[in-house]
Amino acid sequence: MRNKREVVEALANSLVDRIAKKCIRGLQKLDITLSGDPRLKTTWDEICVQLQGEYSIYWDDYEDAVFNFAKAEVDKLELFEQMAIWFQTEESWEYDEEEDEEPNFNQEDVYRYIISEIFKRGGNWSNKGIRDYLKD
Repeated sequence: MRNKREVVEALANSLVDRIAKKCIRGLQKLDITLSGDPRLKTTWDEICVQLQGEYSIYWDDYEDAVFNFAKAEVDKLELFEQMAIWFQTEESWEYDEEEDEEPNFNQEDVYRYIISEIFKRGGNWSNKGIRDYLKD
């Protein structure tokens, strides 16, 4: 790593990966499945089929579950860790370090960034139940 920007990016990527994995594991432990389809065993399975197919009327409930998991994990981070993630968001692009500006840090941006990573992974996740469900 050659400069502080690369260090911050590496820290953020490591944190995002760890949080996304932890949230997914938590969602995999929940057996709340609103579709009633026996092929979908976990809340995570339900989220994945909706991301890969179409959203159900319960999508808002699943979004809330993901948000709650992500928020709980982000809230455990130190401020510098949250800011490292925030610096990866589009919202941070207006910040100009050379102008000695104060960053317009917003924790909600960090939540959304983590959630988008979780949803990206859900869009590519597969298991037998998900594959079988999506064939129908």
